[in-house]
Amino acid sequence: MTTEVNSSSAPPAPSSSTSEDDGFTAVNERVTAKTETNLRTVTSSKDDATIVHLLKNGEFAVRTGINKASGWSRLEYNGKTVYAITSYLLTCLLYTSPSPRDMRRS
Repeated sequence: MTTEVNSSSAPPAPSSSTSEDDGFTAVNERVTAKTETNLRTVTSSKDDATIVHLLKNGEFAVRTGINKASGWSRLEYNGKTVYAITSYLLTCLLYTSPSPRDMRRS
């Protein structure tokens, strides 16, 4: 079963601002697919040519926005902005982003 998923990069604190032009509320959350979901170049599932990756459970993306009206999430995956259906995604609550102190040790 394939489901649509929005992916995101490592998350800072969630934000509640809404972009006027695209309807997405800005967030920063690490997500994975519930099972599998298509990552797309646009917020439409009408054309399979817009699928750029099949995100599987255990693969992660950073959700950068949620559009509750449309049911889509905006994600960052492999340095690109992609879109997935929000209901096919899980938020990774156990993830914590590295602190600046941790970054100096690397």
